[in-house]
Amino acid sequence: MKSGLRPSPTGPPLKTALSLESSIERALGALLEGWGLGDRDLEPVPEGRVNQTFRVLAGSTPTHCLQRLNPDLLSDEQTAANWEAAGSALKGAGLEYPEMVKTLKGTYLHQERSSGDLWRLTLFLPGRPPAPGSPSDA
Repeated sequence: MKSGLRPSPTGPPLKTALSLESSIERALGALLEGWGLGDRDLEPVPEGRVNQTFRVLAGSTPTHCLQRLNPDLLSDEQTAANWEAAGSALKGAGLEYPEMVKTLKGTYLHQERSSGDLWRLTLFLPGRPPAPGSPSDA
């Protein structure tokens, strides 16, 4: 497939749309460089609306979720730390959330050297996210 990879068929494309093959190659590089996970396979998740998302597989079992973050949105270490603080509160209340995995450098986000793209890795949670609803459903 040589068409640009989009977060979803109806969502906005990332600024740097890539072919599926190129996207997977870069994602594998980020996974190895950022987290030292070189022995995994990736499965694209086309349902995303904002970020480019991959399931990280150990054999056929999903273990993590890797995302190339949309550069049009605020993505920095402080935002990531806020995610983890909110997640810790959820965990304290007995709820699951996709915990972020720190990089080999001890940061929440990995910045790709060649492109500057930001990546995050979270633990995989089985199941599907709820369908989007109205703000009153939140």
